[in-house]
Amino acid sequence: MNNKFSGKIRQGIKRSVAVALSVATVCSFTPYSLGNTQKIQVKASETQDTLHTYDRYSEPFTLDTDKDGELENVWSTFTYGEYPQSQVTDEETLNMLEDISEAKWVELDNPITDYIGSEKNLYYTATIKGTKYLRMKMSDSYFGSLGEETGYYQWDSDEEYHYYVYEPITWRILSINEDGTDAMVISDVNLDTQPYTMETSAKYFNHKNVQPYEWKYSTIRSFLNGYDKTVNAYGMDFSNAYSFINMAFSQEEQQNILSTTVKNEKEQSYYGYYGSSNTTDKIYCLSYKELADKAYGFTNYESRRAVTTDYTHQKNAYTAYGFNYWWLRSAGDGTSRVMNIDCFGHIQDGGNGADYTDITVRPVMHVNLTALSEKNYAGYVDENRNAYIAKATFALNNETETISLVKSNGYIYLPADYEQDGYDYYYYYNGKRLRSFPVISNKDVTINVVRKVHANTITIYYKATSSWKDAYIHYKVASGNWTTAPGKKMESSSEEDGYNYKYVIDCGDESSATVCFNNGSGSWDSQNGSNYKLNALGEYGITHHNSKITTISLRPTATPAVTATPEVTATPAATATPVITETPEVTATPEVTETPEITALPTSTPEVTIAPTQVPESALVLYYSTGWEEAYAHYKVDGEDWTTLPGIKMEKTDEREGYTHKLVVPFDTKKKVTVCFNNGKGNWDSKNGANYAVESGVYGVKNGVVSRLETEVTPLPTVTPTPTQNPIEKSITVYYSTGWTNAYIHYKNGNKDWTAAPGVKMEATNEVAGYNYKYVIPVDESENAIVCFNNGNGSWDSKAGANYTLGSVGTYGVKNGVITQIK
Repeated sequence: MNNKFSGKIRQGIKRSVAVALSVATVCSFTPYSLGNTQKIQVKASETQDTLHTYDRYSEPFTLDTDKDGELENVWSTFTYGEYPQSQVTDEETLNMLEDISEAKWVELDNPITDYIGSEKNLYYTATIKGTKYLRMKMSDSYFGSLGEETGYYQWDSDEEYHYYVYEPITWRILSINEDGTDAMVISDVNLDTQPYTMETSAKYFNHKNVQPYEWKYSTIRSFLNGYDKTVNAYGMDFSNAYSFINMAFSQEEQQNILSTTVKNEKEQSYYGYYGSSNTTDKIYCLSYKELADKAYGFTNYESRRAVTTDYTHQKNAYTAYGFNYWWLRSAGDGTSRVMNIDCFGHIQDGGNGADYTDITVRPVMHVNLTALSEKNYAGYVDENRNAYIAKATFALNNETETISLVKSNGYIYLPADYEQDGYDYYYYYNGKRLRSFPVISNKDVTINVVRKVHANTITIYYKATSSWKDAYIHYKVASGNWTTAPGKKMESSSEEDGYNYKYVIDCGDESSATVCFNNGSGSWDSQNGSNYKLNALGEYGITHHNSKITTISLRPTATPAVTATPEVTATPAATATPVITETPEVTATPEVTETPEITALPTSTPEVTIAPTQVPESALVLYYSTGWEEAYAHYKVDGEDWTTLPGIKMEKTDEREGYTHKLVVPFDTKKKVTVCFNNGKGNWDSKNGANYAVESGVYGVKNGVVSRLETEVTPLPTVTPTPTQNPIEKSITVYYSTGWTNAYIHYKNGNKDWTAAPGVKMEATNEVAGYNYKYVIPVDESENAIVCFNNGNGSWDSKAGANYTLGSVGTYGVKNGVITQIK
């Protein structure tokens, strides 16, 4: 870890970073109401009895935002003030900024420049056509580097300027007082990179020795509040333009920031060893005690992570996966050390040196809410920084209600539990039925809602050939009787893009149907005599003679990064192919497109490209995923003592995809084991003190999740062709293993577009041992395919966001995050 001051700039010590993310912690809070806003009540979880009210501003609460059964912390947000954040990269604006006269650039008088006695840390601002910009060089960024150093921004040259645009600051509300006027807030992102103070030794000031951890005399306090040289122990004057409060807020805006008593007694720190005098400030950093208050929503790793900006990162903030370290104001385990939060949301209770210059600032303040206007409102944000847009009016049964729509990875959907059990919901915008919600940002729209009592129905959208003047659907429900040919006349409909007919089948107490189509005059589409089998209630799209059934999803979701591979349960038994009891009479030759050539499946035993892992049944094989260079497993066997600290050093390995370290513990008999991990230098992963429970066998621990891994790979049996499922020549056949009830494959091949999420429903199969779903992707000879999988209800397997890349024509199996080519 580098970058610290000690009278002059000097090199520091490297920091080890542990990657560990935990599951969201369940907690609930009562939101506050402000003003005369319309609202809707939404139940946050089946485990909670309280209803949360979506209002313009509220205290933090929890909600199952991604519908995965886990509650996420949610904060109400608003914008106030502006600060340099994004780097200017478009050529037109860069040319404009480089061409303006030097006289338009105003230097910000940075006292750090005078303190270190160097022509560095010089910052200039200019306002062009109403937009404010800041410029700096590499030498202005504390420790900018031209070399390759992980975690730090690499400058191309110290001769060129980088330019940053001032953008609105988004604030998260942590609490609101009883009358709804005073909101305690924290910035949504890390806004600046600053040392806590200038040195790690005591400084004689105001007739006493001042310790580096003391907030009252720190330079970061003076920087945030714009104090002069009489306030901090280093005689540095921040009362000019170079201070956070003066860079971020106009004089009028500063009037609405409330002065607050900032408590600094030793009880505010983790160890309780060191404290100092209370202060009165407008802007400050959180203490450890405040961070630990669950009412503020910082209940897990995800909720404590904070992202960087271009300005912060390029000013030499240490950055990992887009996140930075950020300062608290509490002492660490010594007088020269100050606590902080690391890139992954861990609380660094021992702290780091107070003069480190690669740790960021996440300001906290109290704001007069009554001074805000409609333009300040910014909706809601959860701990994964999914945004909430609360600007949609829903018209249901002639009543209107304004609610928050959830925005995730470019898709919009309703909050959890908006739709009540027992009803079907249909949404329309500008007369067009919505399958996904439009992206709405600070714009009023009205979405019409039709709610009907739920019935067991299958809705079919059909695209008939242009020569058909009418379309009929001939069907049977489950194993019942067929309709009388030619069947039921379908309704002309443009409701679903790409289809021109619609029909709804009432399935009664059943949940499946077999269908085919005709024009009422003898032309049939019966999937070459096999008919179309719809094995679940829902909505489907079928195109004339395309032989493909598309499952239509009401609210598709984006492909999120998956933090852990789902634990795979036993392969479910595939249901038998329904027997066709009647083939509709065909009075004329059906219109059939050219049949592609079919190649038979191989009859020899396929080769599996991964080697089996053989371990004794009683041994424990433990894989672990971490960003640490070294990892130690500290464990105890039931009835025995813990290993000697720090534990047993794990072997570095890449034999299991997604895991970095391995330990084999031989036992004579099967044992239960409790284990936690550390890097040998004081950084621990103990699942928030709960530790991990495993037993004899092969296990993986990754992102706070324990997964049972297979001990060996079973050779795949001979695959024989079936009459209706021969692969298409020039195709990629995908077998997939999962414990999900349904599986969908979301894919793109070559340079083509992705399928519409959630993708195409896979066929249940047991033709290859160890895999329970199958899909055939038609491709050109040289095309590959990029795929991921989901269950149609928001649970995804996308290989931690990297997706699975399958080579050209061939057969592949995907299981437990591993691709196996079946030759």
